[in-house]
Amino acid sequence: MHRRLIHLSIIFTFIALASFFAYTAYSYSKKYEEVTLLIVKENTVNNLASIKLKKVGDMLSFGLYDGYKEMMNKRQELLKIKEYYHKKSIHYTLLFVLVLTTSLLLYFIIDLALFNIAISLMALISLTVGVLAPIMMMSIHKNVELLGDITLTVQSKSLGGTLSTLFESGEFVVALFLFIFSILLPLLKNFSLIFVSIFIQSKFAHSVVHFFKLLGKWSMADVFVVATLLVFLSNSGDGSSQAEIEVGLYFFMAYVIISMIATLSTDRLLHITKGT
Repeated sequence: MHRRLIHLSIIFTFIALASFFAYTAYSYSKKYEEVTLLIVKENTVNNLASIKLKKVGDMLSFGLYDGYKEMMNKRQELLKIKEYYHKKSIHYTLLFVLVLTTSLLLYFIIDLALFNIAISLMALISLTVGVLAPIMMMSIHKNVELLGDITLTVQSKSLGGTLSTLFESGEFVVALFLFIFSILLPLLKNFSLIFVSIFIQSKFAHSVVHFFKLLGKWSMADVFVVATLLVFLSNSGDGSSQAEIEVGLYFFMAYVIISMIATLSTDRLLHITKGT
């Protein structure tokens, strides 16, 4: 009993750390997104023309008019804040991955059923951030003579945001397809892993084995969904488009990997229990 309490404490510690790092990475990724959109939206024709005029005013007044310097200082400050948020989001994402990787060592320490529950919960954390956090930022630019680089449009994409946009635009079939394979099936799969791990000794638990294995066949479908979505997004602009991968994609990739491990581990637990 004492040993089991220690194991539960270890699991709780890992889950708490993973949740904290995941939430912090998500928060910084959203702040990075907001500042990036703010900076990019300033690269419009009117703003760039205003900057050029203020630069001319600064030159003609021999530095007495400081509107240009003030504008550039504000821009540089925003760029520093943007870089800070980006570094922080990556930093906490790496810490989450470190906790996730270290938690796999629990396989050699704790009961297999507890291990399955722990990594299945980790997978759910990864999935949540993977769905909500930005996965890609798309922008389309055009170089205009005298003014320089102008941003025509910019969008930050997340799986959740993409689903909402598709539903609002009336693309119900595509939206439903993405919802089923990127959210519903992964959730059902992970909750079934947890259910089987908790009630492994009951007859009812073994009655869901077929369902559990059926969901396991879709273990690569979520990868296909993300790959298809990224191809669609990357081709949604012209030759001057730019795409930047964000932390949401890494969390979704982490979910896919840890979910596969949880599936294999639970399958092994079922075979062990059936053998006894």
